[in-house]
Amino acid sequence: MKDYLKSRLKRKLLQPLLNCIVILIVFSSCELENNNQAELSQEQKLEQAFSLDAFKNSPAIQKEDLIIDWTSSIERKFDSSIFYEYFITHKNASLLSIEGYVSKASYRLLARFDEDNQPEYFLVELLPSIDNITKDISYLNISGYSGMAYLFDLTGEKIGRESYEDGVLQTKSIGKGVGRSLLPRLPSKCAILEGLEPVGCSGGGGCSTSTVTVRHWEYFYDVSYYQNTGQIIDITYSHRESRGQTIQQVTNCSSSGTPVATHTRTESVKSNPPGILSTEEGEDDQVILFADCSSWEFANQSDGAKACGITGITNIFVGFKRVNGQLSVVTQPITATAPLYFTMPSNWTNGRASTVAALAYDTATKKTEAWFALHPDTSGRDLLDEWKKALVFAFKEAKGSVSGSNKHGVFRTAPFKRSFKPNKCD
Repeated sequence: MKDYLKSRLKRKLLQPLLNCIVILIVFSSCELENNNQAELSQEQKLEQAFSLDAFKNSPAIQKEDLIIDWTSSIERKFDSSIFYEYFITHKNASLLSIEGYVSKASYRLLARFDEDNQPEYFLVELLPSIDNITKDISYLNISGYSGMAYLFDLTGEKIGRESYEDGVLQTKSIGKGVGRSLLPRLPSKCAILEGLEPVGCSGGGGCSTSTVTVRHWEYFYDVSYYQNTGQIIDITYSHRESRGQTIQQVTNCSSSGTPVATHTRTESVKSNPPGILSTEEGEDDQVILFADCSSWEFANQSDGAKACGITGITNIFVGFKRVNGQLSVVTQPITATAPLYFTMPSNWTNGRASTVAALAYDTATKKTEAWFALHPDTSGRDLLDEWKKALVFAFKEAKGSVSGSNKHGVFRTAPFKRSFKPNKCD
């Protein structure tokens, strides 16, 4: 009995000690878990947070083909940001057929932490020149590299385009937002902001600046219609009236291997039929301006065809109709939501093909304008179909073709651009 009482007494005395030991073990375990979480490296955090869910595929980049090599980290500091670069393998590497460049592009993932310490990612596509076939090119350590670099955010939007010669940045075209300040590399020629004035151009180093006068016009049309029904039967150009002028600075920049490009501060020339001077910003460009032949970046493809692709084609057509006895202006926008692919005879030069393509495009657009003037109640879908039919016919007449299918494996599409007047690329 005494032994039993002693045993119970010992257990009673030892119980608080055992409870303390258990609490210490649990606390240490939690502390160890917290320490393990806190010990994640910056690279591990970047790998854990990375996702391509928001990336929109393009003919050039398919997110399903990209495999990130998280063991290939290269680290470099630019100003206050530390960048991490990772090599990307491409399951189904796209083959190019672009004169002067190698047949395979390589890809890199750039990552950094923003001001709120949140991971931020960018894709880089490197396209070396034919005499610069270098393995394991690094975008952060780009010494000796000659070729192009294209930068994308993780939605697939292109935010930068750069050209290099022997590791020296020559020209830099950058879009809105983060693309402007991603890396503080200053080009030896000019930093060109898309749609904005050139930056860093002093007249030397491949650039020259001059002053030009821009005249602004308002265009008028004569509209013939039946008085009893209001049906429009004809629209012809009447005259134009000056709406003043502005003085602008124009900078021309060029680099070896790339054509001369002109960039101005001019936003647009107001050239509108009467009654639509209050169209939304940018719409007047789509009503009057001509197609810029540089939109058609023709190249000989792997199957021998001379082809190219264009995205972002939008037109606004203008018509007139009677509403409550009053003659009213009707505008109808149409948009080619998917890329369009064009061909021209393979024995033509790229420049001639681009010039003829722009003329064919303008011919089709003007034909559609005339058709819409007589059918102002047409729906946007029917107007788009009519424009596409006119486009197919115009390119057939010009010995080319247009299609919504990428039949010739065009690797990269170009954005559609407009010009204040018909231009030539040959």
